[in-house]
Amino acid sequence: MSAWQLTGGSGQDFRLYMLDGMTLIEAQGNTFEGERPAYQKGDKRYSRIFAEL
Repeated sequence: MSAWQLTGGSGQDFRLYMLDGMTLIEAQGNTFEGERPAYQKGDKRYSRIFAEL
């Protein structure tokens, strides 16, 4: 999964996450105004895109 990282050692940016290693996932309720920097709808780096928000 590609998602926007809010906090962490490497700062804010899009990151790739492996879903099979995730546990205890919890929605935080954060919202964004507009698209994130560097967002590319239909990004060609991915062979399949299931949803784009």
